Amino acid sequence: MADDKGLHDRHHRLARTVFENFYEALRTQSVKEGALTTAQIDRAFALIDAQWSSVLPAFAMTCKTCLAARQPVFTPDPRRIDYLTRLVFSRVVRAIPPRPVLGGGKPWPLVVAAGMKDNVQAMFAASEFALLNSQVRDLYADAGTDDDDRFWAAAAGDPLLMALVDKVFVAFLLRFSDFDAERWRFTQRLARSVEHSVFSLAEPEFCEIFEAMFAPYLALVGEAAGVLKLNLFFGHDTAAQVETIRQAFARLKRSHLGTTASRERLALG
Repeated sequence: MADDKGLHDRHHRLARTVFENFYEALRTQSVKEGALTTAQIDRAFALIDAQWSSVLPAFAMTCKTCLAARQPVFTPDPRRIDYLTRLVFSRVVRAIPPRPVLGGGKPWPLVVAAGMKDNVQAMFAASEFALLNSQVRDLYADAGTDDDDRFWAAAAGDPLLMALVDKVFVAFLLRFSDFDAERWRFTQRLARSVEHSVFSLAEPEFCEIFEAMFAPYLALVGEAAGVLKLNLFFGHDTAAQVETIRQAFARLKRSHLGTTASRERLALG
């Protein structure tokens, strides 16, 4: 879009100006001395740093122009304080088609909304939850909306926004490092939240939710580029941790499929 190009050009010109100033400071030293020492490079940087206070207003003005031109005003619902759970559960709801549950009431997976909230809050320390929750609120502000459909559409078209979303989900995924124990606690919290006791949760429901949240990241460890992405963006041993979780999840699914097949054979027999 023409407007986007103008905004991008403005940012690029400003960045280029800063870079050129630094280059000129280095070049001036080089012409005088014929070579640069570390001390001279430090002095050149100090020269730029001394002028930095005059550069900051230019960045601020450019950012204000972008915000005014591109972003809709985000007015959060003052009653909403848990943005982290909203983000996590919105992906679950979008990935799993609703279906009725025994006993009536809310369909699956909406029936476990309260349990998802309990899980998200229980699996992070209070300080970690507060930090992630604040970051997710900023993500909604960056997208200009906290409407689920519009937010995910914005994220799909903005690689930086999606990368920040991925950061949240990978942090959540890594909480399953002790997979079997955390799976049991996760399922128990969901079960306690169900409004109708006739609806029971077991491995199939857990697998549905787990894949809805984390399938894109589990798939990354199957390719070299994915391993590089995980380690580069989230820490040098992240891919190894995700692979351990992926293997444990695969064992759970195989175990469930084996149990289901045995039951079907008994029913037919």
